[in-house]
Amino acid sequence: MSGAYGLGLDGPWAASEPLLQDVPVDWPRYEVLAREGNAAVAAARVGPTKALLGPPSGGSILVDRAERQIVVTSSPARTPGELIHPTLAHAGAIVSWWSGHESFHAGGFVAGGGAWAVVARRSGGKSSTLAQLALAGVPIVADDLVVVAAGSALVGPRALDLRPDAARQLQAGAPTGGTEQRERWRLELAPCPVTVPLRGWIVLEWGETVDARRLGGGELLQLLGAQRAVNLPPVDPAALIDLASLPAWSIERPRELESLPRVVERVLELASG
Repeated sequence: MSGAYGLGLDGPWAASEPLLQDVPVDWPRYEVLAREGNAAVAAARVGPTKALLGPPSGGSILVDRAERQIVVTSSPARTPGELIHPTLAHAGAIVSWWSGHESFHAGGFVAGGGAWAVVARRSGGKSSTLAQLALAGVPIVADDLVVVAAGSALVGPRALDLRPDAARQLQAGAPTGGTEQRERWRLELAPCPVTVPLRGWIVLEWGETVDARRLGGGELLQLLGAQRAVNLPPVDPAALIDLASLPAWSIERPRELESLPRVVERVLELASG
């Protein structure tokens, strides 16, 4: 069975889709359907068995727990590559909450015997940092969403999307098309372990130089609360507190992409220490 984000995926394309990899058979299994139509959603609605979401890219996502279906409606209909990344992250966050897991707007990589989640504000350079890590041979857990189950990060789709300037600087990725407002270049990722014990957090900030600061538990807990992928009460508040007790570092760095090699060097020093 192929999947990502703690989901096993059914569909005529899923078994051969290169952005997915084999996952455990006990992961919740959903059929993913793409339909064409205009279905704007003013506000997300999440219940115990159904969720209706309005992603920033437009259209709607219906997640039906009883029918085990994810129905994505948009104009035009999403391609398989678009369904998996970035659209699947929205459904993955809901299913993870139903399953009692936490999920975060974050990426992740593997170093020092575990996974490290990477958090940044919007346009904060998260994907470009992960791309630099991937080009250095570091396994990447996910680009957009980190699902944590029983203390382990779950693998995401095998791709990350870059803005054109970052793709040109890194000489990586291929254009995915899209609108002028959301032009992206896609870097396909190597396979990664399906579950990796979460070891800590990296928080990316802008600054004048590359510098690192250890974060305290209270500060990290507040940050994680803001980065949760679902605006719903935690199923297990104690689990969120446990996640905030892991090591965490704030990395300040210049906005210039030329600083990325030094940033990645420092990140790996901290993650492997």
